[in-house]
Amino acid sequence: PVADFEPTVWLRLVDGSVIVGSSFTATSDAATVGLAGGQSLEIPTRQIHSVRFHSASNALTEQWAEAVDKDVRGDRLVVRKSPESINYLEGLIAEVDAKVVNFRYEGSDVKAPRERLEGLVYFHALKPDFAAPVCRVHDANGCVWQAKSFAASDRSVEVTCLSNVRVSLPLGQIDKFDFSTGNLVFLSDLEPQTSEWTPWFASATLPEALSLMYSPKRDRSFANGPMLLRQQGDQVSYDKGLSLHSRTKLTYRLTGDHRKLVAQVGMDARVGSAGHVELTITGDNRELFKREITGADEAFPLDVDISGVRRLEILVDYGKNMDLADHLNLCDAMLTQ
Repeated sequence: PVADFEPTVWLRLVDGSVIVGSSFTATSDAATVGLAGGQSLEIPTRQIHSVRFHSASNALTEQWAEAVDKDVRGDRLVVRKSPESINYLEGLIAEVDAKVVNFRYEGSDVKAPRERLEGLVYFHALKPDFAAPVCRVHDANGCVWQAKSFAASDRSVEVTCLSNVRVSLPLGQIDKFDFSTGNLVFLSDLEPQTSEWTPWFASATLPEALSLMYSPKRDRSFANGPMLLRQQGDQVSYDKGLSLHSRTKLTYRLTGDHRKLVAQVGMDARVGSAGHVELTITGDNRELFKREITGADEAFPLDVDISGVRRLEILVDYGKNMDLADHLNLCDAMLTQ
């Protein structure tokens, strides 16, 4: 990362690009984002999905996801009531300067201090439909650029995003080029056809809070943080994958075009040696993989042939200790062609 770079703003564009910046100001039409190294980037507000003024917090993960994506009918001013609670107003973002957001709410102009805000959400009546990027460009400061095209020179890489946002990145700040986007699908990005969680102690009426607590988690652990696996004596953190509690059964409808289901699998490192489950993977009613997994086991690579499979089922069943600490992670779980 660039020395002395202190991120203060995190943007998500409508094409899925993620920008980590040092400053953010905006008119109704365009925003200016300060990047590492002193570069400024001009972005039309029609290409901005959301802006966050605080780094991601485990306590606010669910609330922020709801604020930015659930039933959005206007721009949103997301207010930080406390480190564990946010709320939002829906109206129109008029202007953003370094200290204040001018927001129009129910016919009145509201001047909201940025220090009291979690972030902003921009409303778009028409949801853009983008083709797959040719690659994802990751830089050393945490940005991820969904590239439609790019051109490299001796000193920099010129990236054009799917949303036509253009940025020049110093070559030394490039972390990696990910060209796998067209050949794989993360399982956590797919909506299962069915998702069933069954508690160890059966109940005629399952409390909603309990169901929410133990239902499958996408791209986070049951601790609301990154998924952790114990690998070669170390704890390795993952941001993509599924966390499943026994007894969970997921069913996916596939096109039959994928060849492999791959993942890094193990109990979440937070449970220590506890936990015991049986993982079964079935394709078109045919058992493809079955294994008992405990918290004492090292994580292992999963590689299952799913050629031609149209109905994929993943079952995490009870082991020998009821459902105690049964927090199984399928990290970087993906379908490949």
